[in-house]
Amino acid sequence: MIQKLCTVLCLAGLLYAPTLFSEVSQQKATLNWQTNYEKALEQSKETSKPLILFFMGSDWCTPCHQFEDNVFDSQAFIDAAADKFVFVKVDSPRYKPQSSEEKAQNKQLLSKFEISGFPTVIVIDSKHNQQVRLVGYDAGEAKNYAESILKMVHDYSSEMSSEKSADPETQI
Repeated sequence: MIQKLCTVLCLAGLLYAPTLFSEVSQQKATLNWQTNYEKALEQSKETSKPLILFFMGSDWCTPCHQFEDNVFDSQAFIDAAADKFVFVKVDSPRYKPQSSEEKAQNKQLLSKFEISGFPTVIVIDSKHNQQVRLVGYDAGEAKNYAESILKMVHDYSSEMSSEKSADPETQI
């Protein structure tokens, strides 16, 4: 009886193993979110990539989670934007513990960017000028938000391509 049970379990394992391995290999890519604004600015300068700042309340703001799930976590957005921006999450939790450094930094950023509602998304170009500001989230408009941000990605890519082609150092 035990031998038959072991045989059945082994066969079941062999039947389901390919499924398990294919699910692992098909995990979708994610955005590389940072929480340290200064390090993100440094990376932005080094790579000439603009910043996307996502101001949210991780433990209380339902629209923030919806925005993240429906826009930032969408495969189309990840595919289009993951390597074109530096991503910074500026969290303002009510109950979740935060280091005193992160709390102070985030409070300063809330003031600097005059954040009055959540979620707020701010796009800063590679010269650190604010280009876009989106405040709030309407779940029915998820596609529009994603399309707007994707258009910014496209416009940025086009701008960078034209700047490189106009730069005499990049021409042969």
